[in-house]
Amino acid sequence: MAKPRILPDKSGKPLYVLLTVEEYAKLTGASKAASQNKSGKAAVAGKRPVGRPSSGKGVVTPIRVQRERLGLSQAEVARRLGMTQGGYAVIEKSLNPRAATVSKVAKALGVSVAKLSA
Repeated sequence: MAKPRILPDKSGKPLYVLLTVEEYAKLTGASKAASQNKSGKAAVAGKRPVGRPSSGKGVVTPIRVQRERLGLSQAEVARRLGMTQGGYAVIEKSLNPRAATVSKVAKALGVSVAKLSA
């Protein structure tokens, strides 16, 4: 099981914790099915739900969630993809990346394409 990741705010104070659906269900006592929405994807609570802009100041996308869950930096993923960190950051913030791009990122992260689909 992956170690939960703490996401800080701009000042460095803990703001969010990323958990897998299984970890969430274990902590809350909810069944895995109860912790998912109608589409079968994990429900996310908080001010910045996955794949949605937050007051125009950033996006938490499935690609970012998986990268952070794995404890990788943007620079490391960019290196694996053979691109710059800035170029990768654009991909990571995209709400609708191309299928070919998602496939390449999934391979670089070592996860399935389904885990990167919102």
